[in-house]
Amino acid sequence: MAANERRTVLVVDDDPSVVIWLTRSLDRLGYQVLTAEDGFQADTILRSVAVDALILDLHLKSQSGLDVLAEVRSHTAFASMPILILTGSTRLTDAEQASITGHGAFVVYKPASIIEIDATLSWGLQARQQHR
Repeated sequence: MAANERRTVLVVDDDPSVVIWLTRSLDRLGYQVLTAEDGFQADTILRSVAVDALILDLHLKSQSGLDVLAEVRSHTAFASMPILILTGSTRLTDAEQASITGHGAFVVYKPASIIEIDATLSWGLQARQQHR
């Protein structure tokens, strides 16, 4: 992809303040941002729009972010998509960590800086591009 091409990131979070912050911050960094409140909306978007990366809250009100992660990874088209798991938890359980690691996702702890999120996204997008 050309360096000036905007990468599309889908943010799945049910906290409006986090969604607004991520949307504004990522837009300023040159990303096109789509948003969803839950895995069902995310699935609809993923099936209809080309998305380059996913930022997913670990604890959604309607379902577990780990369930959404597993569902996304079950589709071959999204097997290598960079996925960042955002969590406000100070420590993940062994099962959560195993699921995240097993699905090849990255963990970012809230409150995260946009610099950390951008760096993780950039690394994941570059790694994905190199494996194509």
